[in-house]
Formats: sequence, C-alpha cells, structure tokens
Amino acid sequence: MKSSFRENDYVFRTGGDEFLSIIIYCNDNLVETVKKRILRNVKNHNEKIDNEKLHLSLSIGYVIGEENDELEFLISESDKKMYKDKNRKRQ
Repeated sequence: MKSSFRENDYVFRTGGDEFLSIIIYCNDNLVETVKKRILRNVKNHNEKIDNEKLHLSLSIGYVIGEENDELEFLISESDKKMYKDKNRKRQ
C-alpha cells in the first residue's frame, strides 16, 4: 500500500484488511492517480502469485475533506463509498 502513495502521505492499517490514507493537499486528479497506482500494484502482485486463493482484491472509497471537517465524518463518508464500491463489484 505504502508504495502507492507519496512520501509525505499517511497510510494506516485500521483493521484486519482495511486501510486508511491521508493525502495532504489532495484534489480529484491526485485521487485518480493514487487509485491507478493502487490498482496497478494489486494487479502486479496478483500476476506474480500462482494460487488464485492468494490474489488480492480491493474496494476503494474516498472523500476529499476541507480543513475544518471532522475526521470521524471523513472516515464515515469514505467508508460508505468503499462499501458502495464493494457492492457494485459483487453484482
């Protein structure tokens, strides 16, 4: 995960298979760039692994916050979007 972000961004593991990142000075273009890096890194990982049971999959949710936004609100909103992405992929 860390290799998908810039050096000054923050990446945290928040649960068994959940991660949270904080990207400083973020905009929509940067989010798309990071998403592409993450997806490329997952694809590269999966191509190296013969056993499909060990392949990685992911769902992504994000929100671009403002300076005064509460962290709990931002996490909640990005979590909702992540579950929306996860449900979309199941269909």
